[in-house]
Amino acid sequence: MCHRVTALTPNAISDRLRTHKQAMSDAWEATTLAELPELGRLDRSARVDHLPEFLDGLACWIEGATASVRAGFEALVQRHAIQRFGYGVELRTLTREYALLRIAILRELRVVMDATLYPHLIELDEGMDEAVHAAVRRYAEARDQLRDRFVGILAHDLRSPMSAILMGAERIGMSSDERLWPIGRAIERSGERMVRMISDMLDFTRGQLAGVIPIVLAVTNLGDVCEEVVAELRHVHPTRDVRVMTSGDLPGSFDRDRVLQAL
Repeated sequence: MCHRVTALTPNAISDRLRTHKQAMSDAWEATTLAELPELGRLDRSARVDHLPEFLDGLACWIEGATASVRAGFEALVQRHAIQRFGYGVELRTLTREYALLRIAILRELRVVMDATLYPHLIELDEGMDEAVHAAVRRYAEARDQLRDRFVGILAHDLRSPMSAILMGAERIGMSSDERLWPIGRAIERSGERMVRMISDMLDFTRGQLAGVIPIVLAVTNLGDVCEEVVAELRHVHPTRDVRVMTSGDLPGSFDRDRVLQAL
């Protein structure tokens, strides 16, 4: 990873990382298999992944090539995070992997440690922390992207059944039995509100809202809004006596849909 860097300062720690990669990898693998059964479902090549290259990069980091190797170092870590995410490995397992690797490295380094190497040990910790932060960040990004894609697909696919529900409500409202008309109107109002919620979900996944919920203000009577919510409850719980009691001046400038959601 750092073969193009010429101004390196080898030391006992970086040398040990390179010459004892296999021992550290074996110790790490044995510990993770014992503690993290989730990784036992992966074949060995997937489980070990880029560990040898990662140890090489860590050695370069300790030798002072942090600026030169940062891009390649983080690329390895991020690919590892994406690979783990693709296999369904949880984030807590990913972070524990790095903790166990740190332990395996420190145990291997005990034989060469003395006071003069303590600064390099700090650099080792900094490199490990850099790796953990990069891995967690990339894993979280992949998880968020998948979640947003799923929400977008769900919202899109809900439109068809909602259209069918609204058409059914309209047919009920046209029935010759006038007793069914209030039920049809209630279904229609609820369906239209769900359609607006679905549109909100699609807006979020398209990234149009910059992390905020839009507010559309209009003159709205809060008494009417409360009555609409309670009308839904009456249909769900027909044996209950649910009443709306209002007083005072209730019209105002509100976002009707947001008030409905809150109620």
